[in-house]
Amino acid sequence: MKLAICNETFESWSTAAGFPFERVFEYVRRIGYEGIEIAPFTIADDARLVSAAKRIEIRQLAKQHGLTITGLHWLLARTDGYYLTSPDAAVRQKTTDYFLELTRLCADLGGKFMVLGSPKQRNLLPGVSKEQALDYAADVLQQVLPLLEKCDVQIAIEPLSTKETDFLTTAAETVELIRKIGAPHRIALHLDCKAMCAESTPIPELIRQNREHFIYFHVNDPNLQGPGFGELQFGPIFDALREIQYKGWASVEVFDYSPGPELLAEKSIHYLRKFVPSSACPCNGNHHRSSSGFHPCASRHSCSVCGETSAFEQENCEFCNPNEESKPSAATFRPELFDSECPACGAKPSEKPFCPICGKNYQHGNS
Repeated sequence: MKLAICNETFESWSTAAGFPFERVFEYVRRIGYEGIEIAPFTIADDARLVSAAKRIEIRQLAKQHGLTITGLHWLLARTDGYYLTSPDAAVRQKTTDYFLELTRLCADLGGKFMVLGSPKQRNLLPGVSKEQALDYAADVLQQVLPLLEKCDVQIAIEPLSTKETDFLTTAAETVELIRKIGAPHRIALHLDCKAMCAESTPIPELIRQNREHFIYFHVNDPNLQGPGFGELQFGPIFDALREIQYKGWASVEVFDYSPGPELLAEKSIHYLRKFVPSSACPCNGNHHRSSSGFHPCASRHSCSVCGETSAFEQENCEFCNPNEESKPSAATFRPELFDSECPACGAKPSEKPFCPICGKNYQHGNS
């Protein structure tokens, strides 16, 4: 299992020149994520306006920073005129044509997955029954299958809660559409923690029930922030993922950006490293789990067992092993990002907005 994060988390970093892909890619990889999931509107509101040169540029930037572009999501966000369940055949054909362009964009960026949520473009229109909507949606997506096959891209359809949509509100309903389409190797299920919280079946059981259907996974909290920011306990969730031997991506998707992109990204990955060891550590994470759940590699410590560090880690923790020439920095272990104390030095978490060790503001990196 590998960890990714959605790039619109950093949309507040955008300037007049557009979305800062290089800055985001460098930062995301440096703090330990291995993948990035792209919202097309961070490139252009219309996927057809993304030039070949821009597609190559983004793909090469990700490669330069050792980052995998997992694919696309928010497929129809900030678009007009597209509708998955419209009774109008012309609208459905227009929607099909746009999905074809999104498939090309995904492949051009090096992505393999397209997460199809887009609740506003799938709600049941007046006079349209659920059965008719299933037929209309299948009609749109079946026409995309040949290009998905050619480009080696998969669509992962996302069930969403009734707060967001009235169509495909459970995993079972979504699997019904997937079976109607009839190509589960190309169009399959996506599971999202926030959305699954609205179902009557516990999340771990939903994972087990749909082990043969889902191909992509979003991690987030019902409070619309990242994992570890709310009450949802991810231990049983990742136990279920390991039980079914899920080897795919777990991607952080948030909707409430108020804590700031840095805190959202860093606290999320530090929390997730309790359950998903860094693949960069030669120990394969076996030494990372202590009674407190502290993860040395994610915290920029060298491994307390083997001494190895991942590609983007420092050789020693600047706080645990300070010297006159090395002062704590924004990259240093910051106990306030954790729920437990550091087992190496005993530093305890702090609820204060400023790190008690280095004086840095942990949300913005400013003193």
